[in-house]
Amino acid sequence: MNRKSFIQSLLSLFSGFAFLSKIYAADNKSTIYLLTTYVAGYQYYDGETIEKQFKKSAQLKLCLEESNAYDKNAVELYYNDVKIGYIPRMDNEIIANLLRKNKEIYAEIKEFYPHNPEWNRLEINVWMRE
Repeated sequence: MNRKSFIQSLLSLFSGFAFLSKIYAADNKSTIYLLTTYVAGYQYYDGETIEKQFKKSAQLKLCLEESNAYDKNAVELYYNDVKIGYIPRMDNEIIANLLRKNKEIYAEIKEFYPHNPEWNRLEINVWMRE
């Protein structure tokens, strides 16, 4: 069983997010950890031009790209309004569905590895606020 089908099974089993282990209080809202992943397509967008600005824990904006002809669940990632890539396809279905339900989803820079290849240079954590 891969990670995606495992998460889908858990979602259907618990019909909620009780399985998510990290819950934090922030501004009278709960913050729920969803996943850690790398930015997909980093080498095709503007991340390299602004990567000197990246700071650990800096917040990234997520936007559903419904017009994407290759992936109906494409989720774009922005750093200070600059597109830096996508949530990887293997991780994006649940995130896209949460965005469609107007859930407050965001990402934070976990780690930046300047000497890694572009496809695993920027590691992020994805969160949901309730």
